[in-house]
Amino acid sequence: MFQQTSVRQVRFYLVDPVWRRLPADERADNRREFYAVVGKLALGMFVRSFSLVGLRADADFLLWKSLDTLEQLQESAARLRSTALGRDLSQPYSYLALTHPLLPRILPWGSSPATNMTSFQRC
Repeated sequence: MFQQTSVRQVRFYLVDPVWRRLPADERADNRREFYAVVGKLALGMFVRSFSLVGLRADADFLLWKSLDTLEQLQESAARLRSTALGRDLSQPYSYLALTHPLLPRILPWGSSPATNMTSFQRC
């Protein structure tokens, strides 16, 4: 049985400087809300975040996602944008890829490649 095509996306985010001038407790609440949404998304897809602070001037962090459908990707973007922090984010870069069904999927966190290896039979 073939795996369906997987959607992969890397989105870079830049926080609006106006948000940084908000009171510290409001920024903390905004971060907690955003992290909660990312945590809920991670239950149904592969999501990893990476801080880019000090590495790039045009982005503060990135989210790497692997999903099954483009609809899931759009829904996840809408949910992130609906948060207080999400409204103050710009996206300087966004990369999208569709992987072929025969390519191995991303291994679950902490799993062994030997237990998740896909074997192909010769025709």
